[in-house]
Amino acid sequence: MHGLVNSPAMAIQQEVHGSVVILRPVGGLDGTRSSALEEQVLAAIESGSRDVVFDFSKTSHIPSAGLRATLNAIKLLGAAQGRLIIAAASPAVREVLETSGVAAVCELVATPEDALARLR
Repeated sequence: MHGLVNSPAMAIQQEVHGSVVILRPVGGLDGTRSSALEEQVLAAIESGSRDVVFDFSKTSHIPSAGLRATLNAIKLLGAAQGRLIIAAASPAVREVLETSGVAAVCELVATPEDALARLR
């Protein structure tokens, strides 16, 4: 099943590919969007998904709140025997993920399609 849900208020787009959920934050991953992102990860786990892809292709920046949400997602998914893969991060966002250590505990790939292939 493939679906697309847009959350205009929070600017996080969601796609479902079988048991994998792709979440695509649009703009900066500030406190409000970070909280919404965590809620969507929890909702995905509660609905039976174990694997989530953060598609950062439309994410302009990731401050500390976004890093915290990403680390929390890794922890939540790991507890559910799932995993998080980050796709399509811009060079600036990728640098933040690498410098903060997030990239050491989470796989980064070039595209959402690459992430889906890794999760099959």
